[in-house]
Formats: sequence, C-alpha cells, structure tokens
Amino acid sequence: MCYLIFRRTLAAAAMVQLLLTGVSTAQESSTELAHRGLVFAKRVGPMDLTIEEERITINPEVTRVKYRLSNRGPDTVSIDFSLPLPDLDFSDPDINWAIPVPDQINFIGLSATVDRRPVTFSFSQSAISKGKDVSAFLRQYRLAFIPVGTFQAQLAALPPEARERLSSEGLIVKSGTDQAGYPLYFPAWSIKTTGSSRFTFTPGKTVDIELRHSTSLGVSRDSVLREPLRSNKELAGEVERRQAEYCIDKAFYAGVDKIVASFLADKQSAQTRGEIGHDQQVPPSISSSTSLSGTSPNGAASRTQAPLVRLFPLENRANIREWRIEYDLAAGASIAPIKDFRLVVDKGKPDRIVSFCLDNLKRISPTAFEMRAADFTPRGMLKILLVGRE
Repeated sequence: MCYLIFRRTLAAAAMVQLLLTGVSTAQESSTELAHRGLVFAKRVGPMDLTIEEERITINPEVTRVKYRLSNRGPDTVSIDFSLPLPDLDFSDPDINWAIPVPDQINFIGLSATVDRRPVTFSFSQSAISKGKDVSAFLRQYRLAFIPVGTFQAQLAALPPEARERLSSEGLIVKSGTDQAGYPLYFPAWSIKTTGSSRFTFTPGKTVDIELRHSTSLGVSRDSVLREPLRSNKELAGEVERRQAEYCIDKAFYAGVDKIVASFLADKQSAQTRGEIGHDQQVPPSISSSTSLSGTSPNGAASRTQAPLVRLFPLENRANIREWRIEYDLAAGASIAPIKDFRLVVDKGKPDRIVSFCLDNLKRISPTAFEMRAADFTPRGMLKILLVGRE
C-alpha cells in the first residue's frame, strides 16, 4: 500500500535542496522546520504526574498536541514547562526556511489552553553566531532577529561604519549586488526561541493541555521521485536518501507514476475531443504501462509496449509538487511512558501520496492514518513526505 509504511527509522539526515536544471530553483523551494512538543523543566516520576494520554495530529496546515496529565500523589505539584520553537539558522543563504507565520517572535502561531482556558506564553529569543550571543548587537542596530522581508532595506539604512562593524564581527556576509549595484548581505546568525509557562496540579486533579500551531511545510516545485528523474544515475544518491528518510517503497513510486499518467491521459483526451468534436468517438485514455506513442490510430493499445519510463516527459508537465513536515517525537514531554498514545497524520487531500517511517499504522479516513500504542515512549524524528499535483 503506497500510503503507509511499517518500518521505523531513527536516522535524521539533513534534507538536501532539490536543484534540477530547468525543473526547479532554490527560490521555488523552502525547507521545513522541525516542530517539538512540551519539555518539562525537571523530571518527575509517575508518583507525581502521569501522562494519561497524548494525542498528536499533524496535517499540512495545523499541528495539534493534546496532553492529559494526572496528579496521583498527595501533594500539589507546580512544574515549569517550555516549548522550544524550531531553530532558525540563517548562515546558509541557499536555505529558504518555511516560516509559517509573519511574527518575529511567535513565528509558528503557537497557542495553548488548559482545560479549554487560554494560556499565555512567555517567550525568550536570542541570536547566536559562532557560539556567542549577539542579540545586543542586533538590538543596537535595530535589526530584526528573523531577517526576512525588509532586512536588506534595514541594512541599507545603516551608516557605512555600522555595516562595516557588523561585517567585521561576522554577523553579515556580502553576497553580490542588487540591480542598482549596491551590495547585498546575508545574515550569519541563528535564532533560538522558547515559549514557557507554569502549571500547578492539585492532588487527584486531571488536566487537559492542548497546543496548536501552524505547520511548517517544506515545498519543492518538483520531485526527484518522479520518472524519469528517479532513474537518472546522477540523482541516485538523492533518491536513496529519501527512500531511507521516508521509508519509500515501490507502491509509492507507482502512485507517483499514476498521478502523472492520469494527468497526461486526461490532457490528451481533452485535446482529442477538441480536435474531433463532441459528436465523434473519443479514443480511450492510455494505460500507465503504455507509452504515449504506444497506441494505434484507432486508440487501441499497440503490441509494442514501451518501458514505463518512456511514458513520462523530463519536464514537469503534471505540476508535481513535494511537501515535507518534520516533528521531533523525542523532544516531547518525557515524564514517563505515555499510557495511551495516539498519532494521526492527515495528508490533507485524497489525491496526494504520503510516506513516513512509523509502525502499526491504520487508515481511518480517505486522508488520515493513525498509530496507537500503550505505555509508549516516543523516539526519533518523524519525517513526512507528501507528493501530488499543485
């Protein structure tokens, strides 16, 4: 089945930007951020707090995490907790981060409730360069910590000596010029942001905590997993890397081929109808095992069957897109094994294909897949791959 995989992998290799000449460019791609769950300031045992339930629901738009915690001990327990937002490293100018919300602090749109009542987060944010906190430098020159949008204009408005100091400190690096010949810079720092709060649990009390935030969705305007790209020897390393990261199988490839073949067949059928008129017979669509040139003039399949790869053009005529999501399961609340764990991955649209490495999956709707476990301790990075048409 192309929509689910039964093997788990803990490998967390870095995602490489897909750069295919004539197919996609870096400007058309974005890199997903790795989301996390709650982290408690101190480790407490099951005699203090028990995670009765944890529910994680991930779709391309929103990620929701629900916890049900119980205080089974005799004393009131107050615990500081934090939710680290994804790290942002701007030192590589070729990476275009998929930042879901235009907010300099809460850039994933994080919100939370306790027993359905809103909770206010206290956010802390720092800029790091070469292991040093450079937040004071950025504040001194009124530069945005998250340097997107008007960053170049902010730099241009600074006196030349300010830019020289930022450059000498290694905070900005020259990167060509604009159309008017003025120098452009890219930032050389990373951002760490954490939201924090405190919960108090009275004896015998069960509390429901719900987190909600926008999903960082990495996008490529093509996919190396479609034919004939995945059969290109020069791209073999990228294909193998994705197979390992997302547990891709032959059924997944068949699903990608079917999406492309269906689009090409529908397009050919539409063109034929336009040529012969609505009152004449329309040749049937080609099958996924026959090349475009493998049909006889009357529409029947010819005896000569071309290899499947010949069915597909090098150009991305079907407007195939690739979307990626990351969620760090190991960075969640680690009080003790979770008594009742449930994770749902929803691909959003039925005509998309999804693959990820997780055990014991069950399809629960045309778009969603569920994993459940008892006395479960989450481990590893969940990497989700979606492929479909734009």
